[in-house]
Amino acid sequence: MDLGQFIEKLSSEMGVVRVEVLPDGLMDEIVTEESTVEAAGGMKVVNTGLDDCLKRDIRLCVFTDPDFIMPDCPTMNMLDADGNVIGHDLPQSMIEEYCQRDDVMFLSDDFII
Repeated sequence: MDLGQFIEKLSSEMGVVRVEVLPDGLMDEIVTEESTVEAAGGMKVVNTGLDDCLKRDIRLCVFTDPDFIMPDCPTMNMLDADGNVIGHDLPQSMIEEYCQRDDVMFLSDDFII
């Protein structure tokens, strides 16, 4: 499957509005901006998803609408210096469950430690 066919297939998925190839110049701007991000308490942020993206020859940006099916599991983890998960995002389906727990702290509406 070539790139055009792949983009066409991805574009046909429910909730996908548009798919574009990211130009290298824009990726450079994203990397520069991402390097300025700090987590709560001044923790260093390492965006492993961005690191994985940078290893690819071709990078796509997928624009979605509310019909896009989001996963029912965390997709972003906060790790300590030893690599232990100390926090993660919450998909919409898990937020109410975590609101009832007293062993977590919400950093935002959808991220807990």
